Amino acid sequence: MPQATPSRQGQARSTSHASHAVPTPQLPPPPTTRAGAGSAATGNNALRQLRLRRFWTQADFAAAFEARSRQIGRPLSLSVRQVRRWESDNPPLPLPAYQAVLEALFGVPIERMGFQPQWAREEADPPDSGSGGSAHMGRGAGVTRSLRDDHERHDPVKRRQFVTGAVALGSGGLAAAAPASARAAARAPYQGSAPQQSQKYQGSQYQSTANQAVSRQPEAAARLAEQRVGVTPGAAAVDSTLVAGYSAITAQHRTLYWSVAASAMFAPVAAHSELGVGLLRATDSAALRTRLATPVAETALLAARLAFFDLQQPRLADGYFAVALDAAREAADRALTGAVLAHMAFVPAFCGRARRARDLMALAHDEAAGAIGPMQRSWMYAVDSEIEARLGAAASAGDLIARSEAALGGLGSAGGGLEPDWLDFYDASRLAGFKGFCQIATGRTGEAATSLERTLRTLPATGAKQRSITLADLAHVRAQQGELEESARLLGGAIAQLHRSWYATGVDRVDGVRRRLVAMNVPPRVLAPVEEARQALEAVRP
Repeated sequence: MPQATPSRQGQARSTSHASHAVPTPQLPPPPTTRAGAGSAATGNNALRQLRLRRFWTQADFAAAFEARSRQIGRPLSLSVRQVRRWESDNPPLPLPAYQAVLEALFGVPIERMGFQPQWAREEADPPDSGSGGSAHMGRGAGVTRSLRDDHERHDPVKRRQFVTGAVALGSGGLAAAAPASARAAARAPYQGSAPQQSQKYQGSQYQSTANQAVSRQPEAAARLAEQRVGVTPGAAAVDSTLVAGYSAITAQHRTLYWSVAASAMFAPVAAHSELGVGLLRATDSAALRTRLATPVAETALLAARLAFFDLQQPRLADGYFAVALDAAREAADRALTGAVLAHMAFVPAFCGRARRARDLMALAHDEAAGAIGPMQRSWMYAVDSEIEARLGAAASAGDLIARSEAALGGLGSAGGGLEPDWLDFYDASRLAGFKGFCQIATGRTGEAATSLERTLRTLPATGAKQRSITLADLAHVRAQQGELEESARLLGGAIAQLHRSWYATGVDRVDGVRRRLVAMNVPPRVLAPVEEARQALEAVRP
């Protein structure tokens, strides 16, 4: 599967592109701040990390909390607003009943969630003798309640939940809350209710009837400027050194993606995305904001990729895709915007929503036209070919693979341009893998085997995830050719690769071939090792 992590200074959008009434995903608005509250870029990181490691949005956290409270016989309600308060810079100590559920949910003491129990405050600042205050030396159960706690007790979360839930999508905090707050915005391009979203591929160009508003860079800049309202006083000033430091960490994440487990990578990348959006909101300089927007877009796209392709969490990916798209527009980087849209097209393609996938892919081609080199052009045609193959359009898939090969053949030609640093997920070996997938869809099994074997021979050391997919696809080909034992052997190799480098998309591809072998009544002696290995693979599932 293609993987992308952006990081390049953008190019100015051509003025020939007109605006159209196409819904535009927006960065989630900043949370309402109060005196003494920290920005969402800081806040209670201990609790936030516990949530992100489980790949939960704030809404998911609230739902899991309520379910766990019922399991332990202490049913309680929790709103997204209260989750945001707990993740703020100065979180209120939860009531004892809520502490018990939190400890049951996460399996750690309340003080390891970033809260300071009352007894800890009293030890740090002992009350005067005779004050009547007594510390409760527990782990949070039975602590002395503050006036705020008592107010919360008389203002139940359940009573507030309907109102706060209604505004939760519009008031989430930065990128950590983005999966909840930006989900509706991220889906906007998918929901083309008007004929203007229709795109047709004719000859060598995508004919766009509308949708050229994809690069509304001035509007994106205006939104981000408006969102500076409510930025926490005292936040770090954004200067060139800070932008360079943020970009350096983004580049390190891009490199680490290939060797660090996705389950370990997601939380720091999501936190870095959150930090970047907070810095964008705090930036006064338009020039610095444009420079910063590029690594922010790359980071958000990496978080979306990890969530969707590696961890099979499409809901979580939605918000990060929206953040990546808006930040890429803010950077005026058409190549990066096209890459984000191309990745977004996989989401509807995987669930068979043809029109939505094709509309997004057409937008990606339209946005990137004239702004990319031959390598990215080849990748985008290859992505388009896989989407068409998934949607059952074998002829279109074959034509697009031919275009991809022709584009890659243009490397080194005059005017080819420099490829961005983030384009480290595609090369000739990956193209051979795309080609093999397309040839499987068109029934050309012999040619598919040749393409897939070439991929296995030429994949770089960083191609472990692609290797599992290629082995599964080759197993599919061998099954079609009647070589059942060879198919089972290759499938076992794919599973072994997934043990070393978990990749949810690869697991799905393996399971598809397993189902095919079962349907072909493969002898149990052949299939048993595969089934045993597949069952053992669950032990390493994130």
